[in-house]
Amino acid sequence: MSPVALALILASAAIHALWNMIYKRSNRLYAFPLFKSMASLALLLPLGVWGFTRLQPEPQLLWRAPLSGLFYALYFVFMSAAFSRGDLSLVYPISRGVGPLLTAVGGVLLLGERLSAAGIVGIAVIVAAVAAISFVTGNGNGTPGHDRDGAVRGAGAVAYACLVGVCIAVYGVNDKVGVSIAHPFTFLLGGVAASLCVLGPFCALKCGRDELRACWRDEKALFLTCSVLDTLSYLLYLYAMAMGAQTGYATPMRSLCVVFGAFLGAKVLKESRGGFRIAAATAVALGVVLVGVWGRPG
Repeated sequence: MSPVALALILASAAIHALWNMIYKRSNRLYAFPLFKSMASLALLLPLGVWGFTRLQPEPQLLWRAPLSGLFYALYFVFMSAAFSRGDLSLVYPISRGVGPLLTAVGGVLLLGERLSAAGIVGIAVIVAAVAAISFVTGNGNGTPGHDRDGAVRGAGAVAYACLVGVCIAVYGVNDKVGVSIAHPFTFLLGGVAASLCVLGPFCALKCGRDELRACWRDEKALFLTCSVLDTLSYLLYLYAMAMGAQTGYATPMRSLCVVFGAFLGAKVLKESRGGFRIAAATAVALGVVLVGVWGRPG
């Protein structure tokens, strides 16, 4: 991997962590995903149409894009629930670590894949780091959750973060196939459009018309910023791929976003146990790299 491609991947990881920090700071966590996804759809529309002219998609797109879209929507539903209960430096490393962990374990159990010694060590590191972070919970305001209410909220944050990881694992596997049957922009456009079919009714029922209007009025700058950053993060990743970076190396390296996320939570949001969580997030990233880069024999 060239130094430029590596720099693009690291920048992509940092930007991904940044927009998740902005998401965490929203005062209307359940309304935020709807508007963020709508803005993303607007940004992706010309890119998706351009991608369609570059590569004609296969018929599988008609069901694979909605499948990913369903889990994009569930990702936001569970992430909003997790962020409402726990810190960024708690939720983000767990959610981004559980996804690759489940993908690796699922490959062994369901697809008959094999893991190398490094892959087994990587899984053990991820499990240990996620467990360690889970035991150091917070109440969502940057302070430890020692009281009963705080402990319940912290446990809820961990549970929802794990569900986010499940979503990442499912749409991650489906996306790998999706970008081979259609241009990545076209596939992503279809997935985001499908996700809005779920997020629209959910947010309307969960929040109500008044809260949705208030979210638009008060936080439109936040979700517009998140949409631009999210799209930019993905563009940088694609450019790294175009420069010859192999997916087997680039995707695990992008997992360094968990370290950036833990750092932003500790230093910008002033969350508790910052040093410990940065160290644990670093261990999660190391485990993902071990599984993703050296996890398969030979």
